[in-house]
Amino acid sequence: MTYRPLPFSALLDALPRCHSTTQFKNYFLPLICEFFSASTAVMHYYTGSSDYGTFHDPVYVNIDPSYIDKFRDSFANIDPFPPAALRGYQEGAGHAFSSAALINMEEFSGTDFYRSFLKPQGIYHMLIVVIARDDKPFAFLGIHRGIDQPAFSADEVELANQLGPYLSSVADRVHMADELALYKRTVETLSYGLMNKGVLILDPSMRLIYANEYAGLAMADCDDFDSDTRRFPDVIAQACQSLLALGENLNVTSSANFTLNIDAQTINGYVRANHHQQQPMLFLAFFNSDEYGVVNPKVCDEFGITARELAVVRCVAEGKTNPEIADELFISVRTVQNHLRSIFTKCDVHNRTSLTNKVLSVS
Repeated sequence: MTYRPLPFSALLDALPRCHSTTQFKNYFLPLICEFFSASTAVMHYYTGSSDYGTFHDPVYVNIDPSYIDKFRDSFANIDPFPPAALRGYQEGAGHAFSSAALINMEEFSGTDFYRSFLKPQGIYHMLIVVIARDDKPFAFLGIHRGIDQPAFSADEVELANQLGPYLSSVADRVHMADELALYKRTVETLSYGLMNKGVLILDPSMRLIYANEYAGLAMADCDDFDSDTRRFPDVIAQACQSLLALGENLNVTSSANFTLNIDAQTINGYVRANHHQQQPMLFLAFFNSDEYGVVNPKVCDEFGITARELAVVRCVAEGKTNPEIADELFISVRTVQNHLRSIFTKCDVHNRTSLTNKVLSVS
């Protein structure tokens, strides 16, 4: 029996402590590498019913991120191991498989996938674990060794097979937690634009995912919008790029302005970026025909007010009473009063008139 620096129970004990992708990546995957004497490890979520489905939301350790992009762009549809492992799982052969048991490794070493993708990373031997929910695979875990290391033994495959059911519950929980965090972040970002008529959501390639009715009508009249490719006008794309240029300084309050000319009408708007951990970037664009409405959202940066407080500020600037604000924002009058106390303190004012004057001065 191979000596192991970690007992198998250490892996089982670690799994319940993983409640996010960050914890899974920084805590569990290094333990996996240590336990199996592996150099690298990666988990890809998987969607699809065919041999080659769609791989997404990778979680990895000791791998250059550029290779993750290369796999997605050029090699995901020629990787022979997931479909072979998938067939083995569906035939009842278990959750875990060594690469040598799935294909002829000597022949495989002559393929472009090995020579151009795996060999530069120092990967030769692999242990593939199928992660399933209700017998339906939804993720794959790959554990890797170099050509100078021994192949994964039958005992190691069996240990990984025992790990499979535990991985299923944890991977499901981690992915759900990340999805909820992303939705929460998206709602938070959207809340900054509550008072704007037009709302657009763009994918990382700056193509349209969602447009509300007002935004959809505006885009239909915009000469620069390509409805076939769903690619946006350059001014919006440039606003998105300016946010990306912020790098680590990008946060939920960061924004970039743009101006569209539609049917001889000037429409001013702004873009915010929504990103959470390893989830893909989303861009959210907001606009009105009368610029930002009453209050510019940059008051958030100026005074440190929250998205919900911004909605209250806008209502105050429009002359609404506390009961009217409560009705519009679906909150109690007491909550409105609490928000106003916080807003007055942050803006260093003592009444609604002073608050309105101060926020309207932000350009």
